[in-house]
Amino acid sequence: MNDRRRRRPALVALAALLVLAGAPAAGTATATTTGAPTEGRASPRAPAAAAAAADVLPEFATRVPVPPRVGPGVVPPTNSWISGAVYARPEADAPDPPTWVGGGLAFRSHDDGFGVALPVVRGFGDYALLQSWEDAQALRLTPPGATTYRLTRWDDLSADLTWYAGQTELGTLRAVEGWPYVMYTAATDQSVAVNRALSASGGRHTWQAGTGQVLNVVTAGTVGGGGIALDAGQSVHVFGTPQGATAADVTALVDGAVPVLGTRTEHDVSGGLARATFVLQTGGRPTVLTQMPHQDYGLPTLTGRWENATGWAHGAVGTSFTTTAKVWDVASRLDLSGLDEAQLTLLRDQVRSDVDGVLEFPADTYFGGKALYRAANLYLLAGQLGLPDEAARIEAAMTAELDVWLDADRCATERRDRCFGYDAVTRTVVPDGDAFGVSSSVNDHHFHYGYFLYAVGVLARDDPALVDRYRETADVLAQDIAALQTTDSTIQRRAFDDWRGHSWANGTGGGMDGNDQESTSEAMNAWAGLALWSEVSGDEAQQEHARWMLAFEAATARAYWWNPYRASTLRAPIVSMVFQGKSTYETWFSGDASAKTAIIVIPMGPSQLGFLSSLGEERIRAVTEPLFEGDYANRPLIDWNAALLGLADPERALAIAQGLPRVDNGNTRSYLYAVIMAGAAESAVGAPAATRLRLSAPAGPADDLVALGLALETDDGSPVPGARVVVERSRDGGWEPAGAVVTDERGRATTRLVRARSARLNVFRARWAGDPAFTASTSTAVTSTLVRRRSVLTVGGPHRARAGRRVVLRVGWRTASGAAVDGALRLQRSVDGRTWQRAALVRTDRLGRAAVRVVVPRTGARWRVVAARTDWTWGGQSTGHRVRVTAPG
Repeated sequence: MNDRRRRRPALVALAALLVLAGAPAAGTATATTTGAPTEGRASPRAPAAAAAAADVLPEFATRVPVPPRVGPGVVPPTNSWISGAVYARPEADAPDPPTWVGGGLAFRSHDDGFGVALPVVRGFGDYALLQSWEDAQALRLTPPGATTYRLTRWDDLSADLTWYAGQTELGTLRAVEGWPYVMYTAATDQSVAVNRALSASGGRHTWQAGTGQVLNVVTAGTVGGGGIALDAGQSVHVFGTPQGATAADVTALVDGAVPVLGTRTEHDVSGGLARATFVLQTGGRPTVLTQMPHQDYGLPTLTGRWENATGWAHGAVGTSFTTTAKVWDVASRLDLSGLDEAQLTLLRDQVRSDVDGVLEFPADTYFGGKALYRAANLYLLAGQLGLPDEAARIEAAMTAELDVWLDADRCATERRDRCFGYDAVTRTVVPDGDAFGVSSSVNDHHFHYGYFLYAVGVLARDDPALVDRYRETADVLAQDIAALQTTDSTIQRRAFDDWRGHSWANGTGGGMDGNDQESTSEAMNAWAGLALWSEVSGDEAQQEHARWMLAFEAATARAYWWNPYRASTLRAPIVSMVFQGKSTYETWFSGDASAKTAIIVIPMGPSQLGFLSSLGEERIRAVTEPLFEGDYANRPLIDWNAALLGLADPERALAIAQGLPRVDNGNTRSYLYAVIMAGAAESAVGAPAATRLRLSAPAGPADDLVALGLALETDDGSPVPGARVVVERSRDGGWEPAGAVVTDERGRATTRLVRARSARLNVFRARWAGDPAFTASTSTAVTSTLVRRRSVLTVGGPHRARAGRRVVLRVGWRTASGAAVDGALRLQRSVDGRTWQRAALVRTDRLGRAAVRVVVPRTGARWRVVAARTDWTWGGQSTGHRVRVTAPG
C-alpha cells in the first residue's frame, strides 16, 4: 500500500478533548510514552517500526459518551483495571464504581476524594461469588476543597489519580495492581479529612469496620481531630490487615508501606516457560506484593491472607517478583495424520458441501471476523485434504473481503462500510460499526481483531505477497490490541493485564464489579492470531510477546474459569465470566448452560486444543455430558460443546455432531468433524502414562520459610518436566491453594512458604491436573513439624506503691529470637516470697504486650507470668517483679 501519512486536525481534536475532559492544566497536550521501559529485556529481532494508527487510518469521531478523565499528554487506558475510574460517569444518582486493586483491596474515586475498603466475598445462591462494597466498610479520605480528579500517570502496574481544587493540585493517589496499599501524597500543606476515628497502634493508626476487618493508616503526618495533617510531599498509606495475620505480618506490612516510584513488567519465553517479572521501583526498600493462586514468586510470604472472588491472595516480600506459566504451541492447522481413509473421505465430502456457505461475510468486526476465521479453517482443511479448487475459491473470497477491510485509502474517501478508523480521543482503532460496543465502549477489540489477524496469518503463510499487501493495516490492528509499548496512538498490551495474567474486555471499565472478561478462549485465539501474523510478517519480538500472553491467558483460564474458587458452592463446575470483583456463572447473551460453557471454548482453534485437552478427560466429561441430556440439538452454541466432548469421547461426540441441525456462524461441519477426529487420532496414540507426585516439608521454627520440595515422575522414574503443580495448605478441614510451581527438566520444583504458628496450618500437599500424556497425581499430605522457640517473659511496672492502691503491670511475651507472641498467660502473685498463687489471666496482643491492673497488698508482693507450651513456643516463666509498700493504705 502507498504511504498514507496525512495531516489531521490534531490540535483541534486534542483541544476539544481537553475542554470535554475539563483538564485542570491549560495548554495543548503533548504526547508522552507511559509504557514500561524495554531496556534490559532480551528482545528478539523486530522489523522496522509499524506506522502509527493515526497516520494510517482515517480519523473517526469518537462514540464514547464520557470523555476520559486524564491530564495533559496522558494516553487514556481502555480495557484496563483503572479504566472504570478514568471513564467514570459524573452522574449524581449513579455511585462511582470501585477500582479493584487486587489482593483484597479496592478504592472508589469521587470528585471530592476517595474511599478505601476491604470488600467481603459472599456467595449468591449457586451462581456467583461477589466482593461486596458497602459504605460501612470504607475509610474515606477527602483532600481540602477537592472538586475533581484526573489520571496523571500510569505504567505497567501502577496508576496515579490526582485531585484538584479548581486549578490547584492537591495531591495524588498512587495504586499498584497487586500492591495491598494505596498511597496518597500531598502536593501542598493540608489536612485531609477522614470519616472515621482512627486509633493509634504500634506505628500506625487503625479503624475496624463492622465486618471485623481492619484498615491501617501509616503516615509521617499528624493524625487527629478528624483528619491527617500533611506537609507538602508527605504521604499516607492505607492497607488492610490480612485474615489470620500475625504480629510479624503487620510489622512487615507497616515496613512495606514505602513509596513506589514506578513499575515495569519484564517478560520472556524460553525453555518451555513464559516468565513475568514485576519490578516495583522503591529505591531498594522491600515492600509487599500479593500472590494469587496462579502465581508463585518463590519469595517469603505472610501467614495471613486476603480473600478475593478468584481465591486467596498471599503477600510476598521483596521488590522484584517473578512468576511462570507453561508455553503452548501456536498452530495454524489441525493434525490429520492419524485419520483413516474413511474419515478423510467424510471430511472431503463435507468440505465440498461447506464451501458455498463460507463465501459471504457480515459487515461488522465480530461476526465478520468470525466468518473470516471460519473460512480460514475451511481453506486449511481443503488444502490438507487435497481439494485445490475448493481452497482456491475460499482464498479468493477471503482476499476480496480483506482487500475491502484493510484498504485504509478507500475508507478515507468512500463510505465507511467495512472500514477501520482512528479514534483520537480514546487513541484506539475502531470500525465504522459498533457491534458489542466495539466503538462506543471500546469493548472486545482483542476478540474482534484477533479473528482478522488469524485469517491474514493463515493466508499469508501460503502467499507471502499478502504480507506487504496487508501489512500496514494488519500491523495497526496488532498494535491496537497488544503494542509492545505505549505511544501517542497505541497502548501497551491494551487488553492484557500483566499482574492478573489475563485480558479485560470492557473498554471503559465496567461498573460496581469492575472490568470483566467473558470469553477467555477468544482471548487465547487473539494471541494465537497475533503470533501467526507476527511470524509471517517477520516480527520476532511481537511473536514472542504473543506467545507470552497466550501462556498466561491459558494459566489463568485454568485457574479461575475452569477451576473456580469456592467450586463447592457453585451449581456448575465452571464460571463463565470473571470480573475484578466477581466470578459468575452467567453470560451477557444467554442463560443457557451450553452458552456458558461454549463461551470459554470458542473458537477452538488449533492452538487451543492442547490446552483444552490438558484439562483432562474427567474434567471435560463433567462439564459437557450434562449438556447433552434431553432435547439438546437446538441449544445455543451446542456444536462447540460437542467439539469439547470430542477430546474425551470422540465416538459419541461425532455422532452428536452429525445429528445437529446447524452449527455456529464461526464454525463449519467440516471443522467440527475434523476437531473431533483429530482429537480421536491423538487419543488413540496411547493411554497417558501413570505418574506419582512426592512432596517433602522439613521441620523448623514458626515464621521461618519452609522449602517444600516436590518431584513429579512416571511410575518408571522418568521425570515430567514443564508441569504446573499446585501446592495446597490444609485449613479449616479443607485444602486451599498456597502457590503454584512449574517442574524443571528433572521434574522437580521448590516453593517457599512461611511456616505458620499453628501446627494444623503446616500440613501441605501437592496436586497436578495431568494432561493427555500423563495422568493426574496428588501427593500424600506432609507436615512441616514445628521446632519450638524459647519463650522470654517479662513483667514490669512501679517498684513502690501505697498499700491498697491499684497499679498497672506491663507484661511482655517474646521468643528468644525477638518475635512477639500473642496468647494467654497466667499472672501469679507471691506475698511471702515462696508461695505463688493465681492472680489473673492475661492475654498479650499481636505485639506481645499486655497491661493488667493489680491491687498492692499491705505487705507488698511479687508478680510473675507463666506461659504454657504452645504449638510453636516452649513454656516458661518470668522473673518476679516486686512492688514494695511505701505507706499504709
